[in-house]
Amino acid sequence: MRRLANRFRQRLERLRGDRGSLSVAVVLWTPVVMVMAGFVVDIGFLISKREHAADVAQQAARRVADDLNKAGLYAQQQVIEVNETPGPGGLGNCEEDARRYLQASGEQATLVSCAITGTPGGVGAALQTVTVTIRITSTPLFAGFIQEGTNTVTATGTAHPLTQIP
Repeated sequence: MRRLANRFRQRLERLRGDRGSLSVAVVLWTPVVMVMAGFVVDIGFLISKREHAADVAQQAARRVADDLNKAGLYAQQQVIEVNETPGPGGLGNCEEDARRYLQASGEQATLVSCAITGTPGGVGAALQTVTVTIRITSTPLFAGFIQEGTNTVTATGTAHPLTQIP
């Protein structure tokens, strides 16, 4: 029995030399875990911004489609006006209307392009389509000390003006 007690004491003596090793591991790994958590949050934030940009682009396209000259759409005219002000190429002043929507909605977005394509009153591939592309810039929340600059998200939204009851 004494031999067993002596062995147990010897093992305890050896373990006492490892005292504090867990504290060192915690101190070394905590910054690594915090940086990784920051990157996860920043990636989630970027995905959220991408979805938000897609929503804003879609809303801007719907707004432009709603503001098309409905009388011209119903008559299937080739020249479609937005807000009764024809733009370059006779397709309406799409960019001005989309910018006006972005400004009125308070979105911090930059309009990249706006186009009206297709045939008024067409069906299938010839359907009148409004396409709006925007750009939103954001700064990372946690990774800003590592990554300099900003993240830019670009999104495109499309809409079709209805010329008849579906």
